[in-house]
Amino acid sequence: MGIPVIESVEPATTGGTESTDLVFASAPSGLAAGDLILIIGMCEQQNTDEWQALTGYTAIVLGNNANDAHLRFYWRITTGDANDGFPNLTPTTSYPTFKVGWACRISGVNTSDPINQTGTAEIGSGPDIEVDALTTDAINCLAIFGIAIDGSDVTPVSISGGTGWSMYGNLEDPADNADGVGGAFGTKEVPSIGSTGTVTLTWDADGFQAVQLAIEGAADGGGISMPLVMLQHDHFGGGKING
Repeated sequence: MGIPVIESVEPATTGGTESTDLVFASAPSGLAAGDLILIIGMCEQQNTDEWQALTGYTAIVLGNNANDAHLRFYWRITTGDANDGFPNLTPTTSYPTFKVGWACRISGVNTSDPINQTGTAEIGSGPDIEVDALTTDAINCLAIFGIAIDGSDVTPVSISGGTGWSMYGNLEDPADNADGVGGAFGTKEVPSIGSTGTVTLTWDADGFQAVQLAIEGAADGGGISMPLVMLQHDHFGGGKING
């Protein structure tokens, strides 16, 4: 199989009101059995990680950040239900904050263990940072970076360095507000085992938390292939193959 593909994305924000819930209005379109739903959430304001567990999903927990910006990933493999928990899906925090996020439908993943690697979360205050590379141990991975920023008056985020990386999206809530939150994510195809490479991100200075992770592609699933020299001397029911 090939590298996983982001087929569709559903964004969400708290609509300019600090809330415990980040509500997705609908599922990312085209959900099919065996797809990966990857939720990327960003919140601000608290020094401690406020994100809560989400029923039916595995959380990728990145920990505390004294710079008031927190990133959280949740994932699950879909069952084929067209809605798969949407629109009642509500990643929550224990404290009302501004939040933004995306629910991504990703096809072509290793359904047994889709998260190949998760990097070490980086924290700081910008404005330019390198999100450290990680090293995959499987072929055909899709690398993803995510960044949460304390303040929506300092976004959008742009990529200023790193080979092969593409920005997928920026969100902010509320718009251009020092007390709000900004978030962004991007991707890179990594066909071979090895480093994903660093990615340099640029925005106006403010607190952030950022990380890379790698989504593993589905196994090939092909059968055993015999060399031609063996086939030339094989027989089935008395009929010789290839002479």
